[in-house]
Amino acid sequence: ARLRCMSLYSADLTRPYCPVLDSRRIRSSGGPVIRKFGQDFEWSELHTESQRLEPLRQVGDPEMDALLEELQPRPSDDVYSLIVSKAAEDSESAAARFLAEAGTVPEWVDWELIERGALTFVRLLPLCSVVLFNASLVGGFSAPKITKVLDASGYLTAEQPQAVMRRLFETGRLLIDCCAEQGALRPGREGWRSAVRVRALHARVRRRLLLRGASGGEAWDCARDGVPINQEDQAVTLLAFSYNVLAGLELIRGGPVPGEEERAYLHLWRWVGRLLGLRDELNPCRAGMPLAKATLESIVLHLLHPDALSVRVAHHLLRAPRSSDAAFERSASMTRLLVGDELGDALELPWSLPGRRRARWALLVLRTYGALCCSTLFGGPLCWLHRSLMRAVQRAEGVEIFVGRRPELQSASRCGGGGGSSSASHSTSALGGEVSLARRVYSIVRVWGL
Repeated sequence: ARLRCMSLYSADLTRPYCPVLDSRRIRSSGGPVIRKFGQDFEWSELHTESQRLEPLRQVGDPEMDALLEELQPRPSDDVYSLIVSKAAEDSESAAARFLAEAGTVPEWVDWELIERGALTFVRLLPLCSVVLFNASLVGGFSAPKITKVLDASGYLTAEQPQAVMRRLFETGRLLIDCCAEQGALRPGREGWRSAVRVRALHARVRRRLLLRGASGGEAWDCARDGVPINQEDQAVTLLAFSYNVLAGLELIRGGPVPGEEERAYLHLWRWVGRLLGLRDELNPCRAGMPLAKATLESIVLHLLHPDALSVRVAHHLLRAPRSSDAAFERSASMTRLLVGDELGDALELPWSLPGRRRARWALLVLRTYGALCCSTLFGGPLCWLHRSLMRAVQRAEGVEIFVGRRPELQSASRCGGGGGSSSASHSTSALGGEVSLARRVYSIVRVWGL
């Protein structure tokens, strides 16, 4: 059947469907129209041809890569702490130069705009979370060259659902650290440190995969797959957290985010991208929505070719929160509504009319909630609630709230006594109301099928 592109809430769900946004509608300027996974867009001077994107796949993060080569961290080391320690010992060291560079704030940084961007995320936290999980993450697995890195490193592909959820919360921790508190992204603050730690983690994964052949494993094929976590990968990942979220919010809310909030949110991610090691001249958030949109479309054409690994990882992720077939079907239906049936078919997601109707109903609930979040009467209290949830995730290491304590802590608790167990118990009890609130909200979300 011919794919129907229309508004989420007016679509005939009995037929193949592709979401369409007013902001994405083609306003022809004479360029060629290209279709990919049901989405039409017009090629323009802002787009980048695949032959110009391919060289970016051979560039990782030279500064952090060289620093790790010098530091030679052990697997158990916190690289950020190692960098700080080395810089304190020797002000002329590579570590000291790296911290000085990472702490240098370019002239284009507008802290007030960054705070407004973070507030947009906090205010619409539940909507952003659904878009990130069901659209950005699952849709991103349609790029086999990116998924191969996740599979080779074991990230998000662990057999146990709890391990996958723990890693999802580790990924989400960057967002929370960057947005939970005002000023979090200023040099030396929590969000800034978190971004530098993620940058170091990327470099460790890149280094391990590139050295795999020397230790007897299968050598990484840079000519075919590019350097792991390269500049193109980082650009499209940044778009998954920035442009994709704004597009998903427009789809759920039935209208775009106000222009100033949109600009602020992209500015937030331009700064985060710099902290993560993405070159500013390659940063798709540096010049507003048109460039971000064109860059995403360019990379989609270049990288999105789902294969068997894409299918396996997408299904594995969708089953992680709750492994039952019914929960998987609900989550898959939500993903289909957000990314469209053509991509849903490519990822072999199950299709059922009752599931689609339930998913649209859940998105309608989210739409109503989003309207309350932006209202004068309820906006302030709901924003406070979201910040409380984010702080609970920070303090309780997030995943313990939702999928239980770490096995080693449970084991220590069963054995009784021991300093580590006592400390963990004290830390958990100190969280008090915020953790209890987080658990109750999560229970409500599960009941409502979101």
